Amino acid sequence: MFCHLKGKSSKFFSMNRKMALRMEKKNYIIQQSAPIRQSNDRPMDIRVHMQKGSDGTWHYAGDLVRIGGENAIVSNVKISNGRVHPTDEILKEETQEIRQKLEEVSFKICRLLDQIYDYDEVGIDFGVDHEQNPWIIEVNTNDAIGMPSHELFAELPDASVYMRMMERTFERFRVPLILREAFFAETLPPFECDPDEWLSENDLSSALDEVLEKYRPDES
Repeated sequence: MFCHLKGKSSKFFSMNRKMALRMEKKNYIIQQSAPIRQSNDRPMDIRVHMQKGSDGTWHYAGDLVRIGGENAIVSNVKISNGRVHPTDEILKEETQEIRQKLEEVSFKICRLLDQIYDYDEVGIDFGVDHEQNPWIIEVNTNDAIGMPSHELFAELPDASVYMRMMERTFERFRVPLILREAFFAETLPPFECDPDEWLSENDLSSALDEVLEKYRPDES
């Protein structure tokens, strides 16, 4: 089974014919083409980051727009040499309405995931069509390889969303105050913390290395 896509080149149809021959006598699921909008003819999607707080409830941590580089076919900034942008900078007056839809869908996804495993971090990639409808492209979760990248949000002009994401991670895992301050390098107000949670100075370096290794981002 394959579909005829209007307006594509003859080279594309030639590739489709070859694929059809290879797929003969086998069953496949083929996803429909998503009518998602682009930005200046470059691939674009919205990354939504969801986090669990220290009480185990999900939080809508933030969102941003990823736009692929020149001649890119994907929006992944590392692969395509693309860039991240504040959502309202790209969507402008549509931001509030689209964000409400993204929040609704994102919380539903996280509640479904809770039935499978106790995930802490979820990064969801959405496309948006011209009727402001979200299309799910991919759902990334924390696993043995890593977790959805916090660092994407560190690239935004306003780093407050990134810092709050890291703060929530440290709160959730009861990272001692001295380690939090070392990580943020005085970029955030002081944290309240029970002194009994503090580590001795001798343990500081190894403990910080362990925390950063555990929560290293993957490529997603």
